[in-house]
Amino acid sequence: MSLPPLLLKINDLPAHPLLVHLTVVLVPLVALGAIAYLVPSWRDWLRWPLLVGAAIAFLSIWASYLSGDNFKESVSYFQQNPQIEKHEEYADVFRIVGSVFTLALIGVTGWLHRRTGTLRLAAGGVVALLAVVTLVYTFLTGEAGAKAVYPPDSFQDAAVVVTTR
Repeated sequence: MSLPPLLLKINDLPAHPLLVHLTVVLVPLVALGAIAYLVPSWRDWLRWPLLVGAAIAFLSIWASYLSGDNFKESVSYFQQNPQIEKHEEYADVFRIVGSVFTLALIGVTGWLHRRTGTLRLAAGGVVALLAVVTLVYTFLTGEAGAKAVYPPDSFQDAAVVVTTR
């Protein structure tokens, strides 16, 4: 008989719901900043915040992914939930896309910042495209996770309480 894995916790709460909030706030901010980084006059101003933000976003993506895997394995309800499977499928793609995006952004802001010409323009375009794909998968992954934990009909009672007061 094997024991279930230990649930990763922060201050006695499951780590995944806490860590994922950092990811769903920071990753879109960094992605929007990466698109804004295409404007030449903004590059110097955005360079260091994006470089630091991309590094933290990279770590938060992996922390969210690994803690989510741990959360699923530790809670039997999640193991049989098809919505969690959908969330996990999106998270598998998001982990890769988000990692490639953040590492590419670190490369562009760290090593190609002073470069000009075709290489700089092409690299900026690739990073902007990755930013858009990352935004889409951030939304899809987060929405699937929220729907798995909070089914749409679970708020009907709460809506009645709020509207009748």
